[in-house]
Order: sequence, then structure tokens, then C-alpha cells
Amino acid sequence: VVKPEETHLEQPTGVNYNNRKGYTQKFLGASVPVPLPQPSENLIPDLATWGTHNENTVLPYTHFSVVMHAKRRLCIFSAVNINGKKSVAVKGKRPKWRYDNRIPVSQQVLKECYGLETEGRFSHGHMTRREDPNWGTKTAVVQANTDTFHVTNACPQMQPFNAGIWNGLEDYALQNARQDDM
Repeated sequence: VVKPEETHLEQPTGVNYNNRKGYTQKFLGASVPVPLPQPSENLIPDLATWGTHNENTVLPYTHFSVVMHAKRRLCIFSAVNINGKKSVAVKGKRPKWRYDNRIPVSQQVLKECYGLETEGRFSHGHMTRREDPNWGTKTAVVQANTDTFHVTNACPQMQPFNAGIWNGLEDYALQNARQDDM
């Protein structure tokens, strides 16, 4: 028997992330850089690391980046570049949630807290929401949309809260970016 929360996760795959550039701090122009937040010194030993020598703490995806807490197995923060001029709405079936094979599965939340709300479980809350990084070429849009469904980009959320006022605020920001070609 497969429980509902088990159907949302895929095992790590051989995904090649080499073409993921992530969040760009000079997205608004060289004269207006917006750097990623810097974790405090006491938090640095707890960051998930990856790379040949485990030298990287920022996980770049298509148009956004994530920093993970290795012990808590959750995203500390994400940052996204939104291009309202090239923004594309993605329709159809949502991708399945998946692990990121750059960091150990043991540093990513599995199914422990996700599932049916009636069973006291949480929904996957996108840190960078699905629609925000979806801009550019068709290939980039599809890749960005799929990238947002990594468990590294999720935190537990109460669906009624997220579906209400918070979702309205997110929609308002993106719709105005599109309307103003920003």
C-alpha cells in the first residue's frame, strides 16, 4: 500500500545541475547588486555543503538559489530573480517532489511531516514559488518550474494559510511585475 505522502517524492536521480546558474545578484543591473543574505557565523557549520570539496553552500537552480540547514533538513532561505517581461504561466500537471542529488538524502526532509492535513500533516510550501522563476526560453521555463519541486525548496506549511492571504500577496506581486514588464 502506498500512502499519499509517499507518492510525492522521487529517489535521487542523475540530474546534471551544471547548467543551473541560480540567483543572480546583478539581475537589476551592475549598479544595483542585491547579494544573497549571509548566514551568521554560528550557523555556518550547520549548512548543507556540496561540490568536489564540499565547498559550496548555495544550491543554484534555474533563476533561483537555496541554502539548506543540514541538521534540520530544511531550507534556510531562497532567493529568486523574477522577470515580468518574460514571465510564463505553466499549466498542466505539477511535477513530483524530488530530492537534490548534490546533498545527501539524509539532509533533506522526506515524508515525515508531509501528507494529509486531516492526519495532522503539512503541505509542501514552496520557498521560491512555482510561478516566480518561470521566464525565458521554453526550455528554461520548463526547467525552472521543475526545479521548484525539489524538497530543498520546500518547508512545511498549513495549506489554508498559504492558500488564502499569502497566496493573494504572491499573486499580486507577480501580476504587477508582469503588468509593468518588470
